Formats: sequence, C-alpha cells, structure tokens
Amino acid sequence: MISPESVFEDYSLAKIEDDWVVSSEMSISPSPAQSDSVNQLLTDFLGKQIKRELDIVNLLEYQLHPPQAQVRIWADSPHPVIFSVGMKTADYSVYLKVEEETTVFLVESSLVQDLNKPLSQFRSLGDKSIVDQAKKRLLDFQRTECNRIEFTKGKNKVICQKMDGGWKITQPKLIPISTKDVDDLLFGIDTIKIEQELELPLEEISLQIEFSVANETVVTLRLGQAKGNFVAVSNSLSTQTYLVDNRFLRPVKSILQKSSSKIYSVWQD
Repeated sequence: MISPESVFEDYSLAKIEDDWVVSSEMSISPSPAQSDSVNQLLTDFLGKQIKRELDIVNLLEYQLHPPQAQVRIWADSPHPVIFSVGMKTADYSVYLKVEEETTVFLVESSLVQDLNKPLSQFRSLGDKSIVDQAKKRLLDFQRTECNRIEFTKGKNKVICQKMDGGWKITQPKLIPISTKDVDDLLFGIDTIKIEQELELPLEEISLQIEFSVANETVVTLRLGQAKGNFVAVSNSLSTQTYLVDNRFLRPVKSILQKSSSKIYSVWQD
C-alpha cells in the first residue's frame, strides 16, 4: 500500500489476492486499479538511483520533518516501511529518509513526479481506463458569444459586462478592464480538460462564476478545494465533480484584483 501526499489527493494502493485496488480521501469505496501501472510505480520508486548518503541532524532544514510526502509500503511484515520525502536540490535530486534509520539518501528527483501522478493513471473501469475520461473537455459553450461574467462569493459579486465592443466591470463599481484578461479567462474555461473524476461533491464552494450569452446564464462553474496545481470544480451542466488544471485562475485573479472587491482578498485567503 502506498500513501503519498500528492498535488492530487492522498491515496492508497492495496493488493487483494492478485488484483490491485485504489482508494483515496475522495473515494466512497476502493475501485479496481491497473496492475501494470501500479507495478511500474513500485519498480520506479524502489529502483531510484542513490546519488549520496548523508548524515543529517536537522531534518526540518531539509523538509523531512514534517516531510513533503510520505510513502508507506507493506510487504511480508505487518508493519510498513515508511519513507519520508524531503526538499529538492539544485542538481535534480531529492532527500529521502527511511523511518528509524539515521541515514538520509539523495536520490533522483523524478521520484516526486512518480508520486504525483493523477489517480487516472491507476484506476480502471473494466477494460477502459479513466485516462480516456481525462482527455475530455470540462465545458462546451460558445465563448465568443459570452457577454456577461458574474463572480460570486457569499454576498459579494463582481460583474463584467461586454459594452461597445469592450469589457467593463459594472459591479461593485464601473471600471474599464483589459479585453485580454477576459479573453484569456474565456479561452481558459473553454479549453479546460478533465484530469480526474472525483467521487464526492465539493465540500465548500470557494468561488462561483456564471457565464451568460445575451444576458442569460448558460453555464455556472463552482470552484472548490485547490490541490497544488489543480482545483476541484463542478458545473451546472453535470452532477459530477472533477479535478482540473488551475491555470485558468490567473485571469480570474487579475480581474478580481482590478475590481477592488472584497472577493479578491477573501478568496486569496
């Protein structure tokens, strides 16, 4: 069983008889996993080249206590071997320590990328991998026809309206804004790809964005918990919750910052 802290979510892989299953903090129950992918992860992790062995007293300095990630592997013993993963170095290495051992190893930093693979790399649905689902677009709407965008958090709103060929913030106060920011946001939203399906709904909505055509809302995007470079989202066109790349948030932040709304400071916190 492997339990790293990844930018996606904590997860576990367990072998039951001859088959692997995967479970996570957002899973209702374990689901079948692809054996080839799990076996490759184990081979890559345990086969990392050791570049150096070090005697380090201050584990905190190297981000080994607490660790950046932790991996527990069970074999024949009822007690796991626990690996703590620390900070990266300038020469593409990462610190690795086995619990109850005094030696710290410097190994290839690709270990971190291996642990941060999305769960879609492991899960399977019969003969079909969820990797197929990860390639789908989250939304499909005519961004060029959008003429109104509304951001909501609690009782606070920021409204952007297309006027005379350009865009302006009309609430909380009238402010001209860069057309590029809006175009970047609409393009980013329209091209979001699904990285992973999540089994549980959003625990908390951090921000809601409504997109309108002819001033009629056509789709609402709800943002949830951020996980490294990804964010959990749901939308009005589906009951499903997804994990997606958070790059589309850059123009969102730019627009909210220029609006002088309370949403920006509260949402940033």
